[in-house]
Amino acid sequence: MTNHEIWRSNYRAKRYMEFLDKVQLEQRAKDILTNLPVLTADEKIGLRPMDNVGIYWMVAFTELLEEFRLRYGNYPNGFESGFAKEANVPRPENIKQTKQAIDKIGGIKEKSIYKYGKLTYMKDMIEFGKIRISPASYYDDSSLNYAIHDDELNFEISRLPEDMKLWNETKNCEIKPIGSIKRKSSLNTNYYVQCLSTAYSFREFSDFECDACVVIYDIQKFLTLVDHEVQKQIKDYLFVPQSVEYIDPLKPHKEPDVFFSKHFKFTYQNEFRLIWVPENPLMELEPFSIEIGDMSEYAKLVILEDDNA
Repeated sequence: MTNHEIWRSNYRAKRYMEFLDKVQLEQRAKDILTNLPVLTADEKIGLRPMDNVGIYWMVAFTELLEEFRLRYGNYPNGFESGFAKEANVPRPENIKQTKQAIDKIGGIKEKSIYKYGKLTYMKDMIEFGKIRISPASYYDDSSLNYAIHDDELNFEISRLPEDMKLWNETKNCEIKPIGSIKRKSSLNTNYYVQCLSTAYSFREFSDFECDACVVIYDIQKFLTLVDHEVQKQIKDYLFVPQSVEYIDPLKPHKEPDVFFSKHFKFTYQNEFRLIWVPENPLMELEPFSIEIGDMSEYAKLVILEDDNA
């Protein structure tokens, strides 16, 4: 059997998309197609290398195709609506400028973190260390673009009926679910968050609608300075810097830690976040700004220049 035949067979044995309606299935297709392709240095859209990450997304896509086949017949049945065109696939228009921009500062360096944003704000960040700290609830705003908009206070996963046992205490008997079981994990507090990335790829400038990036080489110095200034404004908050873990809500490999878990559709962002959690639960938090001073000794500014300028 070929790999795709094995993947399809394994999926039929545990059909975790069975209970999705058509709209939900189409949305899952968009989420996978957002992460399956990558932008290459030769200004093209290609598939991920077949490492562990690439294989994960190829399996997910093959399983999706099998669910479509089981419902609608062989490809392209079920795809007629053209919904896949709405997927947030990486756009190749800025690849050349993106590569030139990072090459100007000596290329990508290992063990760096990246802050993407508008040039005006990124200049203030590199020159003065000016950084805006926002509450997590800020990102649950439908006016924000798809790469930024998210509910950072809740995370919902689904389980298949055979994976769950429900018990009716009143009747002292087991309940047999007839569909998938959804469970939402919710925080009882808001918190402050600053979002960065552990990777520099060729798509973030387009996705985040920005034209600049601050590359931070001395991560520990940056974290120490940021937390020192933040704690001057908000006393007794717990500071935790950590990479985000991406979870497939239909196949969760663990219980989500809402502070550091995100929907798998955002996997390509490689987010590294700094959070400050209040000692006592608080829902109403106001954004504020800090200044940590000139960052040029341990960080550099990458500017996406217009090819036509």
